[in-house]
Amino acid sequence: MLSLPTIARGASTLALAATLLAPVLAPSTPALAEEPIVRDHRDPYARVQVVIKRITIHEDRDWGNGEIAISFTVNSYRAGCTPFSGAACETRLLSGGIPEFSASDDTVKAFDRVIPSYGDSVTDDAISPPFGIPLRPGTQYGLSIRGDERDPTIDDRLGFLNTLITDKDGQVQFGTRTERGFLNDCDLFGGCGTEQAKYSVEYEIRRVPLPDLRPVNIKIYDLPGNPKQLVCAAVQNIETADAGAFEVALKVDGVVPPGGRATAGRLASGDAGELCAEMALPATGQHQLSAVVDEADGVIEFNERNNAYEQAYTAPQQATTSAPEPEATAAKPATPAGAAQADLTVSAIKVNGRVLDGKADCKDGKYAMAVVVKNAGAEKAGAFAVRLAVDGEAVAERPVSGLEAGQEREVRVEDVRLKKGERKVAAIVDPMNPLADSTPDNNELKVTLQCKGDG
Repeated sequence: MLSLPTIARGASTLALAATLLAPVLAPSTPALAEEPIVRDHRDPYARVQVVIKRITIHEDRDWGNGEIAISFTVNSYRAGCTPFSGAACETRLLSGGIPEFSASDDTVKAFDRVIPSYGDSVTDDAISPPFGIPLRPGTQYGLSIRGDERDPTIDDRLGFLNTLITDKDGQVQFGTRTERGFLNDCDLFGGCGTEQAKYSVEYEIRRVPLPDLRPVNIKIYDLPGNPKQLVCAAVQNIETADAGAFEVALKVDGVVPPGGRATAGRLASGDAGELCAEMALPATGQHQLSAVVDEADGVIEFNERNNAYEQAYTAPQQATTSAPEPEATAAKPATPAGAAQADLTVSAIKVNGRVLDGKADCKDGKYAMAVVVKNAGAEKAGAFAVRLAVDGEAVAERPVSGLEAGQEREVRVEDVRLKKGERKVAAIVDPMNPLADSTPDNNELKVTLQCKGDG
């Protein structure tokens, strides 16, 4: 086990080009300093934080004003294992606790304790307070919390709480919830005890505020009087923080040709733009163009697995247009003539697993919702985003790494508030509309609900 180490990071700016940021290794230290290092991305698909918001003591075990200790661990579980089934299946990634506090029956204590924080012990060097807990494909993640009473006259367990950060499909359980575990040493799913824990925990699983860069199309422009062509990749930043300097590598059949790199100094949250390079493309035959963002891993991103986009290129049939004006921004992609295309549609919106049809009423409260997206086209869809809105205001936007032709996928959003009255719920797939979608007019579904009061 080691404590979260320190970091030294920096970047120098050159004329008309930005040097990519790179992590600098530093030795681990017993106490945390200003900022931690990130040693190894290993391609996480999300970075999360867990916040213990408040703890309610339902029963003080010695019927007095007791000192309560709360400790926690974050664990990963190997494929084929049942979460919380024992040490043979799990790897402890992080451990820590909350300072002891005085409490009696029905005491409510607010903490807003962020996991990870400085001082937590970790076994994964990529875990850090500013960059959170990296989640990687093929692994489930869970949070275990233990409560104990530490009075001089009694040392008694208050119980265990085990909860999943990701489900078996790797979907993150974002949102705030309150849970209560059990009073014995058995796992939550083992069925070896029924007595509830003597405390409950309100906690939140949230996204780490980081940028998320993804290329979404490639366009090709003729350059009059020039044997080369202008190849442009549209890039989006689909997360909540601005991105600093980054590079896009434009490749032909997996190789970057001379001049095939372009740099950007900044891309704000929610913005998109084109990075272009003059390149000599093959004059004949079929080829594969690709755009790879931040190949050198200079930008710490929420999702490191959506940084590449591929597009077929047939030299004699490639559609070209005039070069864009200097201030041009991202537009719909130019697709090679006759190429197969994806066709993303929103086929349903679900609330608590039930398909919304506009006939069912709801009550004022929070709901677990899901947007069902289908690719009805003949080609795989690249990375895209799904936005859920209530009464015209976006409540969540979720990135999706891609969707095979003919496949369907549920994109879930937790804790969506539906207030009393008429509510208009809308789901939009790829709201910035960058994909080569054969029928982009079917990318939205709207449902109107009548919500009663909570009584």
